[in-house]
Amino acid sequence: MDNQNYVFDEVLEFRGNIGSRAKFTWRGQEYYVQEAEKAWNTWDTWRVFLCDKEGFPLKQLAMKTPKNGVSFANPNLTLVKEPKTGKPMYVMTTMMTTEGNSGEEAGNLLYAIDAEP
Repeated sequence: MDNQNYVFDEVLEFRGNIGSRAKFTWRGQEYYVQEAEKAWNTWDTWRVFLCDKEGFPLKQLAMKTPKNGVSFANPNLTLVKEPKTGKPMYVMTTMMTTEGNSGEEAGNLLYAIDAEP
């Protein structure tokens, strides 16, 4: 993880905590969703990244909410079947901190993502 931490720290300038991550498989390839904090103890700077199977960040996820929330932590991604059609879909959950988000949006966030775009 040392090389991955270097990329977060020196290349992306995310110098806070590199925390929770979840592994998933898409189209036969393994990936992670990974949380990273831009600066220590600044809860409004938590972001979620898509990382390769080695944990190297590929891109910051551009997550959208109705109230323009920006802080997301504790990502998890699970493959499930859409209840009505049986099609595969991912369910992603994150925690939205009070800092960096409207008070109306703080708490748990759930995304449903089509697994066959």
